Amino acid sequence: ERLAHLADEPVALLADYFHRRFADVLLDADLDDRPLYEFVEERAGIRGVRAPTVVSVDFVGQRESSVLRIPEGSPLIRLDISTYAEDGFLFSCSSARFRSDRFEFTLEKTAP
Repeated sequence: ERLAHLADEPVALLADYFHRRFADVLLDADLDDRPLYEFVEERAGIRGVRAPTVVSVDFVGQRESSVLRIPEGSPLIRLDISTYAEDGFLFSCSSARFRSDRFEFTLEKTAP
């Protein structure tokens, strides 16, 4: 789990859950200065090619209120993402909760 900041203000909670076969690669990894999925691709040799995402509204609980420094019950934008490799293997699930007063998202659909 990571806490994202914008101008020294906490703005999002990010949680990533990987298949246990990546434990040895990830447990001692220094990920402070590089993207997580770039590291997984490089070290574990697996690449995410599909990531269906569910967008929903959630509300701040007691823990999130303390960490994000916003009132309990405030709305959050929630993204739940499942990441699949080229062979269809589900190797990670992520949940990201963004402060709705600091973010907006644009979704775009294009014709095939």
